[in-house]
Amino acid sequence: MSTDPSRTRALVVGVESYGGEPGWQLDGPVNDALTWARWLLTAGVPPDRVTLLLSPLERNTRHAERAPVAHRPADRETVHQALFRELPAAGGDLLFVAWCGHGLVSSDRRHRLLYADAAPDDVRALDLDAALTAYRSALVPGFPEQVWLADACAVDADPGALRPDPVPAGRATPRPGQCAAFACAPDGSPRNGVVTRQGALTAQALSLLTWPPDTDRLLTALGERLSPGAPGDPRPRGYFWRHGPSRPAPPVATVPPPPQPGPPPRRSPRPGLNQRRRLLEALEAVPAVAEPASREVVLQQLPRSIRGSLPRSNVTRLDLLGLLDTCLAFPDGLVHLWTAIGMVDPGTSAFRALREVLGEFPSFAPEQVDDLE
Repeated sequence: MSTDPSRTRALVVGVESYGGEPGWQLDGPVNDALTWARWLLTAGVPPDRVTLLLSPLERNTRHAERAPVAHRPADRETVHQALFRELPAAGGDLLFVAWCGHGLVSSDRRHRLLYADAAPDDVRALDLDAALTAYRSALVPGFPEQVWLADACAVDADPGALRPDPVPAGRATPRPGQCAAFACAPDGSPRNGVVTRQGALTAQALSLLTWPPDTDRLLTALGERLSPGAPGDPRPRGYFWRHGPSRPAPPVATVPPPPQPGPPPRRSPRPGLNQRRRLLEALEAVPAVAEPASREVVLQQLPRSIRGSLPRSNVTRLDLLGLLDTCLAFPDGLVHLWTAIGMVDPGTSAFRALREVLGEFPSFAPEQVDDLE
């Protein structure tokens, strides 16, 4: 692993306040995030290579104001900007990610980390499994070594409120080493009734990490420290993995996710590359979508859950690609897209051609369209 801190990039997130929802408040993640930022700086990582995202409780705002580096809020737009645009473009030898806050597990057993703008009826949360996959793909050419620490709970999410969170995807590429440590296994809490302001994973990892991070040693030691012993042991069950073909996984104590309780929610099937390209080109040909002003009117016709999930771009093709990927992630998303365009398009031939391409997808059933029309 590289020993040069100047070739390191870090993303540190601490979320305590969520969409003004008092019942979701946490007291401690911002302090944990600040501790990680100071640890990185002490190790020699330059301040401009540490991205710090904080959403503190009002009473902890003064702590955030004394952060050792500049910080931004931990809402979805800012997290996606940092994680999927800024960091991949910056590159480096080592990526260090520490997230402190609330976490969930979706019905398909994927780890999700709540953004600061999440609300009970509109649960916005990073798909951490998808993010880890993206960082093992051509989307991110750098960072052969990666350390991801998720100091968050992993309780079951309400599938009716949990919003899909599409992330960019790239061609899979081998990585020498990507390790991830979760504070607890699915269906667990990192605190388990223990009264403490510091997360269990943060406390243990800080006591173990040296520079450069020895991830084999870290995961092995965490597996020993974050595995419950006798019944009633309040320690959380840790959950860890290493991904990378160049080394065997260390003998860490892992806890596999429980069996899936039922079928996942129906989603629009992911198209192949050629099918996706045809769909994008057909969408670009529709004047109501190609022209920026009318495209904004189209987007306003979409359901709020889809509209709020859109990753926006000033480049038309990228904006439309984000629109397609988001609609594909929602049940009936393509139907809602077609209906929204139909509210603005006067009936052009390009609009009719778009329907023919959309008709290739089972989720775009004629009876569904008729119901919405």
